[in-house]
Amino acid sequence: MPYFSELLKKYVKTERRVKSANHLAKEIGMAATGVTKWLNGDVVHPNCEKVLQCANVLNLTPTERDEFLKAANCKDFKPSPPPPEEPIPVIGIPIYHPCQLFGREDALRRIYGAWHQEMALQNVAIIGPRHSGKTSLLNYLKKIACVPKTQLRSDQPKGWLDGWLPHRFQFAEIDFKDKQINTPLHIMDNVLEQLGVTLTKPFDLFDFSNVLKQQQKPTVILMDDIGDGLKASKLDATFWQQMRFLAGSGAGGRLGLVVTAHDSLDKLAQAQDKSSPFFGIFNTVYLEPLTEKEASEMLASLQNLFESKDIEWMLEQSHCWPALLQILCNERILALKENKTDDSWKTEGLKRLAQYQYLQEFKL
Repeated sequence: MPYFSELLKKYVKTERRVKSANHLAKEIGMAATGVTKWLNGDVVHPNCEKVLQCANVLNLTPTERDEFLKAANCKDFKPSPPPPEEPIPVIGIPIYHPCQLFGREDALRRIYGAWHQEMALQNVAIIGPRHSGKTSLLNYLKKIACVPKTQLRSDQPKGWLDGWLPHRFQFAEIDFKDKQINTPLHIMDNVLEQLGVTLTKPFDLFDFSNVLKQQQKPTVILMDDIGDGLKASKLDATFWQQMRFLAGSGAGGRLGLVVTAHDSLDKLAQAQDKSSPFFGIFNTVYLEPLTEKEASEMLASLQNLFESKDIEWMLEQSHCWPALLQILCNERILALKENKTDDSWKTEGLKRLAQYQYLQEFKL
């Protein structure tokens, strides 16, 4: 769409709007290649939700905005409604919106303590069994400061003092379950792309640390499932030693790391013969089941849909793990929709919980 691409090029080049096309892509949650295709006029029907986000990020005037949307064939586009008032159950995947996270007040208090430092950011390791909610917590940390208060529950945020939110940080996320993230260059490239920064290749850790020092906001890198990262042959002991430098004085105290793992970092590193002082620089946060109060609040968010006897049974069988509560909630909701009056939903729920026996037997 030639006219749309011309307008976009003009607005991106205006310094007061965004630093670069990569920066714009990061702001609207798109891959940099997607924005490049917009700029080249290669996309016939751009995603109108993203075009609208783009107009907001570019801070267009009402007239510019109307012209921009019209050029993208999005003049009559209606934005998606806010997330539903009933944020659970979310089955089998991490939460994607902060309003879906319940509890974790102790974990958030500890993270607040690590981030609320005058001198430098502290590093945090979130340790918990599989399906305990580690990735969900990372998603919450990354998005909570960007979501309008109208899209949060009335009792949020919890765990941080005085409604504090991490507005002063910028975030980049590395998911080690992505097998393509397997070299130091891949990691640095991925982080820079998310920060909207372009470095001429080849570059090294020294160049990377200088970029982080020069950023307007301190950077928090979220590393999900670091155990998988340790299995990558090119992420060797030398690399983790370099990360120790970077997370210390290398970035001038303007970098904090949050990593997740299902076991202690030292034990995972030793298993791969990659022991390093890097794994000793973290404040550890352990994810346990929700408290009964937190779990009850989670169930209450469904607007008193369940009877008290069902709630008691679900709390007992789930051991207050959020993932298991969500499964049982889903089974009960399905039964209610089908007007089933027997307890067959409990049988089905227990069948689905069988694969998570390790959670029910979990002890710290």
